[in-house]
Amino acid sequence: SCAGQQVLIHPLEARRGEVVVSLEGQVLCASVDSERMPGSLADYPEFAQARDTSMLVLGRPRWGPVAGKLVLPLVRSVPGADGRPVGLLLLTLDLAAWSEGWRRHAETAGSTVVLQDQAGIVIGRYPEPAKWIGHDESARLEAFRRQLPQGRGLGVGVDGVRRFYAAATVGRWGLTVVTGVPEDAVLEPARNQARQAVLALGVLSVLVLWLAWRLSHRLVAPLARQAATARAVAEGEPRARADEGLPGEFRTVANEFNRMLDGRDRAQARLAESERRFREMLDTVELFAIAADREGRLTYCNEFFLQRTGWRLDELAGADFGECCMPRGSAAD
Repeated sequence: SCAGQQVLIHPLEARRGEVVVSLEGQVLCASVDSERMPGSLADYPEFAQARDTSMLVLGRPRWGPVAGKLVLPLVRSVPGADGRPVGLLLLTLDLAAWSEGWRRHAETAGSTVVLQDQAGIVIGRYPEPAKWIGHDESARLEAFRRQLPQGRGLGVGVDGVRRFYAAATVGRWGLTVVTGVPEDAVLEPARNQARQAVLALGVLSVLVLWLAWRLSHRLVAPLARQAATARAVAEGEPRARADEGLPGEFRTVANEFNRMLDGRDRAQARLAESERRFREMLDTVELFAIAADREGRLTYCNEFFLQRTGWRLDELAGADFGECCMPRGSAAD
């Protein structure tokens, strides 16, 4: 019976419809309004494929007449008692609703998740699934593979946001999933620590100057040494430290001052190490790696890029990325 052929595929049951079809393409029964379906489904290419295999066949995104939106057809033959196919089971997956369920995989603000079929057609995206599902993005996918042959790296998305991207093949249908996390979300913790240390150092410097104003008539020499340390720090002297042998309150201030300087140095060292590892990674892999600021001006090119293009770093520093590195009329993904 038709009821015996229908199945539940958790957790997609709320996002798809089920249809049992004869080998000739006629609808036998459906969990949706069959009157709104075409009279015959025999002309759909995935049905011909499903009749010749026992495996699940993945179709192309198409407009569903019953759902009134883009759906993904999945077709599988239904075997009879003798093992030969007696019909076909069609499942139509609501792609927009399915994509919205990927929210938990893109919790970081600005992150993206894209699923494309073997031909480069977008079958799922979060966020804004309705805007992208069904679009042919094969050119962008091919450009991504050329620029990042290892499937991961830093790039600029269609919305202009710099992200760390990674791509992987999913399943036996040749699907490709591409995820992106904003660069700021990855590097911001170290930057925040450095900013906090600098802010704390600024506050402490103001405090030192205030104490100097109040106590200058009694403690000119200790205050002069503290002021000299503050000036050295402001001028960028990394080894500058306050004299912890000063008397009374100045000793306490000097201790705290040095502690804040040490904290700043550690934060800057962590940030520098993070950036060094990132640049070292890009300088040792055979792929093009460039970086640009928010205005599109080049700030970095790895050695492999310079070797292949013949440019020098001093020629590109500060140059407009679109004008010097992109073919006219193209856009970075």
